[in-house]
Order: sequence, then structure tokens, then C-alpha cells
Amino acid sequence: MRSAIAKIPSAGWMLLLFFAVFAWFFCTEWYAPAQLVISGKSPGQDGLLKVSWESGEGYNRYEARKFLLNTSPLEGRESHSVVIRHTGTKHPASMDSQVVCSRIAVDGRNVDFSSVVVRGEQLGGQKGVRLAQPGDHIALDVGPEESIAIQMDTNNGSGRVEIEVNGKTATHDLYFANVEAKFLIFQYWVVRPDGGFRARLDMPRYPIKSLTVANGCPHRELIVDTIRLVSGDREQVLFAGQNERLEKQTFRRLSGLQKRYFHPTQFLLQLLFALFAAWILSACRRAYLRCRSTGGIFRPGRRAFW
Repeated sequence: MRSAIAKIPSAGWMLLLFFAVFAWFFCTEWYAPAQLVISGKSPGQDGLLKVSWESGEGYNRYEARKFLLNTSPLEGRESHSVVIRHTGTKHPASMDSQVVCSRIAVDGRNVDFSSVVVRGEQLGGQKGVRLAQPGDHIALDVGPEESIAIQMDTNNGSGRVEIEVNGKTATHDLYFANVEAKFLIFQYWVVRPDGGFRARLDMPRYPIKSLTVANGCPHRELIVDTIRLVSGDREQVLFAGQNERLEKQTFRRLSGLQKRYFHPTQFLLQLLFALFAAWILSACRRAYLRCRSTGGIFRPGRRAFW
């Protein structure tokens, strides 16, 4: 057996190493982006949907999301009214009371700030709007089917902002001493006049063992029609009910839809790294054979090939 291995030419060793390393690279999976899409009804137009998942690495609050289903247009109106105001107040440790709205998205599509009513400073390159003076505000009417998202910058020089959606007002402190905390997103999930809603969750890009969809307020009725997992052109229906009341649904082995092995750019990189690794390993083998032993490589008077 040893003599047969010794007879393998250098080119043969190079090919064996290349295919072994390339196979190892290619069989290392990765996880594509995916969304969990939940459709249903909130008869009272005031529900709470909870989604949590378990990765097996220890449960924590980052592996859970809450969807507050209570955003409906005012009576007699079809559009939703959104107003973002500068309050002029701030945290005692904050260096300024200004606030910056860097993004407003309706159903995941960004709103052009030039198309809305703005009293404030528009930052160049669609970077947002700075509200720094008394009376500065952003006002717009939108017609979402799913959600309204408002992104506000956070840092140690931000004040408090007032956000009003359909007459409901809330004040948020945007002061963060941690400069790595760049922004906060305030998400409003829309409930249509018939009680219908559709919520979306960006799935984590790592393997998960189980995922649970539950009613966060059991005393408020919540009905789920479908729960789907969508990744690119792939779709997996996890649940298709007949207007069933939601209590808790748990799903397992979901990561298969996201698991990928091939991507054109990644495939080329795998080829390049496999060639490079095979060349390095072949050079190590040749150096070892020339020196007869591992110790011979480092013997005084001999220069290591690297």
C-alpha cells in the first residue's frame, strides 16, 4: 500500500489535493435570505403576534420578534396619517436636541423625502431629514397594505422625537451613549378595515431547530390563515388553516429551504482557494520529501521554503 502511494506522481498528488479541498469547500453550506410571511385577521384590530425561534445555542431575546397589530386609518379615511415632530427636549446627557429621520418605508419601499411635506433640513444624497428647530416636522399620508417603518438615527447628540400615526402619539428618546448603535426602527403593522393583516419577518441566516408563532395576548382573538416561508423563488407553506384561532404553532426543520451550496461568485472563489490550497500543500509535501523528515526542514543551515 505504501509503495503504491509512493508511486503516485506529483501531478496526481496535486489533483487529489485539489479535488479534496474543493469538495470540502463546496460541501460547506450557507443560508440564503428568507422571509416568514404570516397572513390572518385581528377581529378587534388590536392584536399581538409573537414569533420566536431556537437555534440550540441558548435562547435569548434577540431570537424573538413582536408584531403589534393596531394600526388602522381614522374613521372615514382610507389613507394613514404620519407626522414626525422635533420636540426640543433631550436626555440630560445628550449634547443636542436635534433628531434625524433617515428612512421612511411603506410596505418595504422607501419614501422619497422630496415628495412629502418637510419643515426641516433635507440632507444630501437622500440621507434623511434633520429636525433641529422649533416647529420642524415631517408630514405625509400613505396607503400601506402591510406596514409603515420609520427609521431614526441614534447617537450621543440626539434628542427626543414625537411620532404620530393616525392620531396616536408617542415620544421616543434617541439618545444612545453607545456610538455603535446607529438607528432605531419604529414599525407599525397595518390592520385593514376587515381586520386582515400580513406580517413579515426576515429569517436568521443560520440553522434553527424550531420556530414558534403564538398569540401574544390570548384574551384578544387572533386568526391565522397562512404561514409561509419564502426564499427567492422558493416557497414552503408551513400552515394553511381555515380561519383558525391562533394559540401556538411550532415548526421544525425549516432551514432546508434556505440552505444553499452553489452560487456563481462563490463557486469561482472556491475554485481559486482550492487551487491555492492544493499548491501550498503540494509544496509542503515536496519539502518534506526532500528533507526526509519534518525535523530536517528546521535543521540548522537549512532554510524553510516559506
